[in-house]
Amino acid sequence: MSTFLLTIIFIGLLGIVVMIIYLIDRVKSIETLSRNSGTPSQGGRDIKLPIDERFGENQGQSLWRMLSASEGSGTDPDLVRSLRSQYEPILLRHIEELFEEGWLDAKQDINVQPPESRWIKTTTGQIESWLPATDARTIYDLGQGRNGATAERLDALRLNLDNLAENLFGKLGMKSSRSLSRLLVPGVEANSALTPQTNPEGTEQKP
Repeated sequence: MSTFLLTIIFIGLLGIVVMIIYLIDRVKSIETLSRNSGTPSQGGRDIKLPIDERFGENQGQSLWRMLSASEGSGTDPDLVRSLRSQYEPILLRHIEELFEEGWLDAKQDINVQPPESRWIKTTTGQIESWLPATDARTIYDLGQGRNGATAERLDALRLNLDNLAENLFGKLGMKSSRSLSRLLVPGVEANSALTPQTNPEGTEQKP
């Protein structure tokens, strides 16, 4: 009789373990589907906000193509210059969100392919921003690399982030007005500023 009860208990415990594993797998699947579908918290469109009308009908990749077009391509150069200046904070925010998303995902042991497009909130609504898939992936991976990184690794990460941002702005004929690494990788510059400097004779210089 005792053997029979032990067998029943064992089967019951085994069923509970299987159910827990199934539920964990389902939760991970739901997280992945939610991320890929683009919810507002992950760069998805917020139906409560209007479309930013400053860029007309240009959204996502079509807007990127318009801003990256060279002179003589048939697009009004004055219009393109005006839109570029207004697009700077949008591109900055897109990069910031991808980096932060990668960093937060790394803390939860999650690594996914970020979408090329995401909806960015602006002062007048929202706009669909687009980045080449390889660049979006690189920014996300840099964010992943920040998790648990050493001081030396953070220095390299900061340099790579600024170089990538400069390259993206260059593709659109723009220049960034600020360094993203100072915002997204804080403390690196402050740490280097505290490092004693030496003059040509090798003695320390006081700040």
